[in-house]
Amino acid sequence: MKKLVALSALLSLTLVSCIVDDRPAGDQSGSQDKTETLLLGKWNMVKRENYQNGNLVLEEDLKPFSCDYHYYDLKTDGIKDDVYHDLQNCSLIIYSGTWSYNPISKQITLYDNNTEDGTTIAEVKSLTKTDSKLKIISYLGKPTPNGTEVYLYLEKQTK
Repeated sequence: MKKLVALSALLSLTLVSCIVDDRPAGDQSGSQDKTETLLLGKWNMVKRENYQNGNLVLEEDLKPFSCDYHYYDLKTDGIKDDVYHDLQNCSLIIYSGTWSYNPISKQITLYDNNTEDGTTIAEVKSLTKTDSKLKIISYLGKPTPNGTEVYLYLEKQTK
């Protein structure tokens, strides 16, 4: 019986050791793949918060009246659309471009093809399958002013 218990323990240790991650130390590719996969899809722009010197000065629901939420559509191969609604009739206005994610800085870069300097950079502060919180670093090529922090809250569309 003791041999059976010892053999079971040894077999368990052998199986566990075979599951060890073979990536080199510091390799973030698995994390990057997971984050990029989570980022794919349509993300409603739900809320924005502006802080000045650590104090909340503006909290805004971003739902434009009776229209649906504006949203980012992040697609594979780094393609994206920013989709906004005309406030008069809720018709769609689409700004196409590209996006990328840097796992080291945890920043997403969104580039809009329709504007002269359409680059927006945001740090991904939190990300789940359904929600994301981004800290805006620069918007349309202009850095966030000193002492100002802007957060954008996103919810993934389910339909």
